[in-house]
Amino acid sequence: MAPIPQEIESFQNGLKTLLVYRQTREQALLQQAANHFAQVNYQTLLVQQRYVYLREKPPRRNWGIYVLDLEADNRLLVEVPAPLDEWGTMEVGAIMFTQMAGHALAIAGSARGANQNALSDMLLNYHSFFQIFHQVLAHQNALQIRAYTPKSRRVLSESLQNKTDNASVLSLSSSLWVKRALPAGLDLSQLEHWMGHYEIEWTTPSLANAQRTVTYTGFTVTELFLNLNNIFKILFSQINDSTFSTQIYDQRIDGYLQDWLLAGKGQIAPKGTNLYVPPSREELLFFDTEFLTPLLKLIRTEYQNGQWSETGLIQLQILATEAAKLGYAMMRYRQRDTEHDYLILAEQGEPKRYWGTYVFRLEVGQNYMVQVPRPLYEMNSFEYAVALFERLQAKVLLIGGTHPLTNVDSSADLLKYSNRHNIFNLVNQVVLRERPNEPLLVIHSRAFGRSEDGLMPQADILLAFDKGLSSQQGLTELSKSLYDSLQADDLNIEFVHGQASTIGYEVGKLPQALYLPATQNKEFVLLWLSPTIRQYYRQQAEYNLQGIQFKALNIPTVSAALYPYLISRPAGKTTHLSKAFRARVKQYIQEQDMLILQTLLTRWPQYRLERFIDVNSRQAFLLIYNKKGKLSLIANLFPRDIDNHYRFSANVDENRTIVTRFIETRMGWLEF
Repeated sequence: MAPIPQEIESFQNGLKTLLVYRQTREQALLQQAANHFAQVNYQTLLVQQRYVYLREKPPRRNWGIYVLDLEADNRLLVEVPAPLDEWGTMEVGAIMFTQMAGHALAIAGSARGANQNALSDMLLNYHSFFQIFHQVLAHQNALQIRAYTPKSRRVLSESLQNKTDNASVLSLSSSLWVKRALPAGLDLSQLEHWMGHYEIEWTTPSLANAQRTVTYTGFTVTELFLNLNNIFKILFSQINDSTFSTQIYDQRIDGYLQDWLLAGKGQIAPKGTNLYVPPSREELLFFDTEFLTPLLKLIRTEYQNGQWSETGLIQLQILATEAAKLGYAMMRYRQRDTEHDYLILAEQGEPKRYWGTYVFRLEVGQNYMVQVPRPLYEMNSFEYAVALFERLQAKVLLIGGTHPLTNVDSSADLLKYSNRHNIFNLVNQVVLRERPNEPLLVIHSRAFGRSEDGLMPQADILLAFDKGLSSQQGLTELSKSLYDSLQADDLNIEFVHGQASTIGYEVGKLPQALYLPATQNKEFVLLWLSPTIRQYYRQQAEYNLQGIQFKALNIPTVSAALYPYLISRPAGKTTHLSKAFRARVKQYIQEQDMLILQTLLTRWPQYRLERFIDVNSRQAFLLIYNKKGKLSLIANLFPRDIDNHYRFSANVDENRTIVTRFIETRMGWLEF
């Protein structure tokens, strides 16, 4: 909808009063201007005692954003008439406003085609706040920031056909269109520094422009049309290196993330602290349109065959700068051994708002999205989720950044419908939306326990599908692969489909599942973990008592990846170890008694013991060497099944898989 004449008059009066305030600095004038703006639903903010920032209050009508610099001597007005239609122009406009010390900035608030009657098009609508701001503040020094579109490139090229034999020049160069004279505040040397070569056309472009066609004495609008390469260059010039880093690790991603949680639990807002800050609608829109959606497109188009294109890397750094505006830093993570690449998006600096951490797998993975909405509140649901993320080779991992009771008003609970407008839910929706036809299974890692009446389902894992499946029949290819993976661990799996013992575990109106009806080929499953299963995913590096015992008895502890470590050791035979010794090891694992551990050293001094923390799974193992110093047996110090074992194969090619399964299934022994 367009503003009515009374609203235009109020906005115009506010601007004129603001210009008088700029000269006199009388507070009464600022308040008077604010009153005019309040009549048209605009809030007047004084930022850094220098910038007057005009923004709409809810309900918004998308009439634009306006800024006036009270200190600037430069009279340059920077305008961005089509920020949603011409990518990058809003950011470039803001850069030019600040770097050239312009005195005002106007950014249109809607897409040109949002309304069929053209009222949303600031280049066609003569009765808009954007036009009024232009008329009051242009002062013959207006610079419009535009970007080439297929239509504008064609029209501008046609308008030059009579001047040049090479009408394709616009396909390569950005162009500055000047009717009479350059704006006094426009720094051409700065433009050249940012972009290098660009064309100056001393004529009017044959494109509709309401600001240009309104006639005043000596009035002109200079229009800068940018190609994508120059937009990248300008944005790249403002990159903050601290927002984007590249790390190469020996550690797998699941191990890195578990270390991250262990070392930085400050990434998750604790209960009762009121630290979680719900995002505003504007922040959600910015995160979606200016960062996340372009990022997912970039991953699809510019990461090929295990590497980024040169253009992709530049765009990635630009997007990292966009993310930094909301307090996020982006890290490129590469696992050295596999050369698998990931992008990790995590909050940086203080104060945090606890919006969550997000991981994107870049190499070809499986169409799963694993989510952990309550990583600390539901014990070990995080550790299980990151293990599942790596095991399934899932493409996306979402980690909630808050305890559900962080805020006393319950606004930090990501699973409440009333709190559905959050970054965690937005990432979920955008990932689903940007894979329109691809099959994708969303997996929620959750934890169940005893109910208030003391009852608890007997299963190890409950599976609740959005379609209410009651058995393996009806499973899709993705859900069948998930089921087979769980079944391979010999788990007792039960489907949630209305039975009395599983009431309350259904998908229901969970916010993350509500977007599914708007998608195709998408599924959702709640994966509920029993206390028994969750305990085996506890990080053994956190078990301080065990570490103290080994340290007191001078038994060394080593941290590394298990498979490379054990194949670097000479191998013995498990059968050469004493049966009594092995029985005593089993007794120690069951009782965790330091006296039993000491007995292993005193009664069998010919054997050497070593405590081993696998850096990827964070499990603790006991490595046992025979009297010749050969590695002869590995015991899991907190196994799920102490009586089960795997055996190293004579076929070397099979051993990596055997060790992987030994780790994943948390069985008791690995024999040689």
